[in-house]
Amino acid sequence: MTASFDTTRDNAVASSGIFSKITALTSVGVAIMLAGLIAGIVSPIISLVGAITYLILGFVLMPKIEDESWSPTTTLFASGLFCFSGGTCLGPIAAMVAAKAGVSIVIAVLAGCTGVMAACGLIAQIFHWVRFERMAGWLLVAMLGLLAVAIVGIFVTMSSGVNLVVSSIGAIVMSLVFLVYFGIAQREAENTWKEALMLSLGLMSALIALISYVFQIVLALMSDN
Repeated sequence: MTASFDTTRDNAVASSGIFSKITALTSVGVAIMLAGLIAGIVSPIISLVGAITYLILGFVLMPKIEDESWSPTTTLFASGLFCFSGGTCLGPIAAMVAAKAGVSIVIAVLAGCTGVMAACGLIAQIFHWVRFERMAGWLLVAMLGLLAVAIVGIFVTMSSGVNLVVSSIGAIVMSLVFLVYFGIAQREAENTWKEALMLSLGLMSALIALISYVFQIVLALMSDN
């Protein structure tokens, strides 16, 4: 019984440590993302270049962090660039929301989505016995479905009602992705800055997607009015 208790306590201490690291890294990431969003609003060219950069880093960055083939300075710079370029992708749609619904709605969406991420982290810690990471497989299927719909949307004009439904599903899926990452941090990740950085970048990509979906929900609702 004593050995079991000590193991549980050690796991709790380790998860608390990596959660602190994730909190620090995502806080910096959100600030950098907001800077990128502003840059994307100011210049469509920056947004386009940022989208390309975000896509490239999305494939390259995680493997480089995993095998530690880059220096710490290069890794941190690329991680910051990932967050910044992701923010630039949100610039055009944020400008559309600001024009139709007002800047206050843009701020509310940004704050609300960041709050959802923080709330999911709290939920994962409170309900630490729930294996949230087991949802990963189902969510991957859901995200592939959303990707397929997005590709179809390039060639087929969808009604505001369809966009509203798809965006709502996307927002729910991204919120659950937060729980998966925090579940991994709770049970599987080592208490290291490397693991914390990888999880934080995953959270940031989910946050950027969530913000995009919520912006699309706002636009769909505005078009109905």
